[in-house]
Amino acid sequence: MKTLLKLILVLVVLLIAAAFAAPYFISADRFKPQIIAKVQAATGRTLTIGGKLHLTFFPVAGVTAENVSLSNPQGFDDKTAFVSLKSLKVEVALMPLLSKHIEVKSFVLDEPKINLHENAAGIKNWEFAAAQPATQAPTPAEAPAAPAGGGLPNGLVLGGAEIHDGLVSYTNDQQKSTMSLSKLNTTVDMKSLTSPFKFSGSGEWNGKMVKVSADVSSLDAVMNHGSADVSLSISSDLLNVGLKGGIAKDVLSGKTTVASSSLKDLATWANPAAKPLPTPAKLAFNLAGDVACNAGGCSLGGATLSLDAIKAQGTVKVATGGAKPSIDLDITTGVLDINPFLPPEPAQHANLLI
Repeated sequence: MKTLLKLILVLVVLLIAAAFAAPYFISADRFKPQIIAKVQAATGRTLTIGGKLHLTFFPVAGVTAENVSLSNPQGFDDKTAFVSLKSLKVEVALMPLLSKHIEVKSFVLDEPKINLHENAAGIKNWEFAAAQPATQAPTPAEAPAAPAGGGLPNGLVLGGAEIHDGLVSYTNDQQKSTMSLSKLNTTVDMKSLTSPFKFSGSGEWNGKMVKVSADVSSLDAVMNHGSADVSLSISSDLLNVGLKGGIAKDVLSGKTTVASSSLKDLATWANPAAKPLPTPAKLAFNLAGDVACNAGGCSLGGATLSLDAIKAQGTVKVATGGAKPSIDLDITTGVLDINPFLPPEPAQHANLLI
C-alpha cells in the first residue's frame, strides 16, 4: 500500500511539473491559424494576433495575446481596426471546470481601442454578419420569457475583469458628428449570477472626467424578470446623478437625484460645437424625487426642482413608447421671475442727423 501511495504521489508531482513546464515546450503560436479561422467563420471579420500568444495550464488555465485586432466589415475603412488591443489576458480556475462552472480569475484588456462607425447609409460597423437584422422591440406583454440565466452559464464567476486605459470613439457620417471616451478604466466583480454585481469605471469625455459605479444584488433576477436591489452613481464636475432603489418585473424604481452646477456649461460640454445658451444666468439645477421607469418611459413623483432661484414641486412624466416622446408636467411654483434668464438688451444708439 505504501508503495502504491508513493507511486501516486510521484505521478501527481510529475503532472504538476508537466503543467508548469508545458508552456515552455508547446508553442502557442501553432494555434493562431485555427483561432483566426474560427473567428473569421463566426464574425466574418479578420482577427490579427501580431504579438506573442502564451498559454498557461497551472495553477490556472490561461491565455495571453499581444497586439490583437479585429477588422472592420467591408465598406468601412480597412486601415482602421474595429477593435485593437495592446494585450488580452484571460485566466480561468481549473477545478470549477470539472463541474461545468466558469470561474474567471482574471480578464484584462490592456489599452483597447474600439472604433464605432455608422456610415452615411446607416450601416453600423458593430453589426456582425451573423447577427439578425434589428426589428422593432416588442411590448412587454409580447416579449417572450428570457431563458434561465439569460443564456449565460449558471456557474459564471467574474473576478477581476478589468479594462486599462481604453479608448472608445463613435463617428456618425449622417450627422457628421464624432465623440470619444478616453482614459477608460473599469472593474467588474461578480461571484455568481445570483450574487452582487459590482461595476466601477471612469473615463474622460470632452476634456472632463466622469466616474460611474453600479451595484445590482442579482443579475440572474434582473434577466429573469425578478426583483433586485440597484444603486447607480454618475459623477463629474458638471453633472451628478444618483439612484437607489430596485428592479421588480422590469420596472426600475427608487429615489433619484440629478444635479448640475450649471446647465449652460453642461450643454456646452455635451456639444462643444453648439452655440452657448443665450442667457447670462448660471442655470444651477437640482431635481429629486421618486422615479419609476419601464419600457414606455419614466415618471417622477414627489419631485422637488430648483433652477437658480426658481423653486417648484410636483410630478413629471416622460413617455418614450409612442411615435414621438412627450413630457407631462404637473408642478407648482412660486413667483416666476424670468428676468435673470433673459439675454441683455442690445445697446441703444442715437441717430444723428447732419
